[in-house]
Formats: sequence, C-alpha cells, structure tokens
Amino acid sequence: MTHEDPIAKAHREEIEARLQQGKAKLDGLEATAKERKAHADIEAIKALRAKRDEIQARIHELKTVGEAKTAQVKADIGAKLAAFEEEVNKLATKLKAHVTHG
Repeated sequence: MTHEDPIAKAHREEIEARLQQGKAKLDGLEATAKERKAHADIEAIKALRAKRDEIQARIHELKTVGEAKTAQVKADIGAKLAAFEEEVNKLATKLKAHVTHG
C-alpha cells in the first residue's frame, strides 16, 4: 500500500476542485447552448469534456508514475488544466455575448 505525500495529495485535490468548477461551468454553458440550439457550441462543450477527462486520467496516472516522472506529469497536468480553464472561459464569454446581443 502506497502512502501519498500530503503535499502531492493537496495539489491533486486542488486540481480536482478546479476540474469540478470547470465541469459545473460546462454544465451551465451546455444548458444555455441547448436552449439556443447552438450546435457548434454544444460540440465545443463535448470537446472540452473530453479534455477534462484526459486531465482526470493524467491525475490518476500521477499516482502510479515513479518519482522521476512526477514533475513531468504535474507540469503536463498544469498546462492542460490552464488551457482547459481558458477555453471554458472563452466559451462562456462567447455565449454571454450572444445573450446580450442576440
């Protein structure tokens, strides 16, 4: 049985919390997009969900990689998470603009 480093656990929990926030935001965006029948936005949401799932898989991989690869996997997760959050925010801005102008 492996014992997870408390710092690593806190880092993983923070990443998972950020992913959960992104998921909640995507759920709201999806409801708006479906209401407007915005098919392109619905497809963008599906792609973002796939990216979220990929990040989640990397988090699980982090538990099994050796110490030598830990830093590399953490950096990869951080970069993917930042890109995911940025894309979610861009989509939110786009959908919000449609509400105010549409």
